[in-house]
Amino acid sequence: MIIADDMSPSTLNPFAPGGDHFIVAIIGQAWMTGAWDIDGYTLERIPDVLTELPTVANGGVVVNADGTMTVTYHIRDAARWSDGVPISGDDFQFTMEAAVDTPQDNKFASPYTDARIIATEVGDKTFTMTLRRPTMQHQLLFRWLIPRHAVEGTNLAEDWNTTTWPSGGPFVLELFDENTAATFVRNENYWKTDPATGMQLPYLDRVEFVFLRDIDPVLGITKLVNAFKAREVDVIQPPPSTKYTID
Repeated sequence: MIIADDMSPSTLNPFAPGGDHFIVAIIGQAWMTGAWDIDGYTLERIPDVLTELPTVANGGVVVNADGTMTVTYHIRDAARWSDGVPISGDDFQFTMEAAVDTPQDNKFASPYTDARIIATEVGDKTFTMTLRRPTMQHQLLFRWLIPRHAVEGTNLAEDWNTTTWPSGGPFVLELFDENTAATFVRNENYWKTDPATGMQLPYLDRVEFVFLRDIDPVLGITKLVNAFKAREVDVIQPPPSTKYTID
C-alpha cells in the first residue's frame, strides 16, 4: 500500500523536536506501539499492549485514602518488540523517565509532568504508578512506548530521527528519506493475530508513505490529488483548504 501526504516529517521520533507533528503520528502507527490505541470504527480508546485499559470498575484505578491515585497496567504476555524482546513494565518506566526529560512543549511529553507521578512499581508484565491526586490525565500517558534495552544510553532527541528503535507495531523501517518517502516492511515478530482467522498480522507485506508537497503548475492542484487520480497512490489525506473535484 502507498499512502501519500502533503506533509513530510523532519523526524520519526515522537519525543524529538518536531516529533509531535501530525505526520509523525500517522507514520508512527506503522511501527510504534503503546498502552492504548484508537478503534478505527468507534474512535474510542482500546488497549494495545495491555490486557485491558485500567478503570475504577476493573480495579486498575484506585483512589487511595490519602488522596493519591494508583493506576496499574497489565501487559499482554505475547507483546514483544521486533527484535524478540518482551515488552515489560521496565519499558513503561523508561518511557516515563525519557518523556520527563524531553522539552515540555512536546505534546507527547508534557502529560507526564502534568500527571504528577510520585511513585512507580515495575514488574515483568505490570507497571504501577501513583499520582499525587485523582485525575484523568493518566489516559493520555503511554500512547507510544520506548524500549529501554535499545534506547537507554543513547541520546533520545538526536539519535532516533532518521532510524527507529525496535518496532512494537506491524511493520519495521526499511528506508527513510524526509524529502521523499518512508518505507516499512512486515514485522515478522509482530505479536497480534486476526481474531477471526488466527493468522498473524499484518495483512500487508509493505507500506510506503510518500511525501508530495508541491502544487502541480499545470493543473493547479496538489500533486497529492493528482497522484490519487492517476492511481499512483492508494490513500491520501487532501489538505482541507484545497478546492478540487475528482471525477
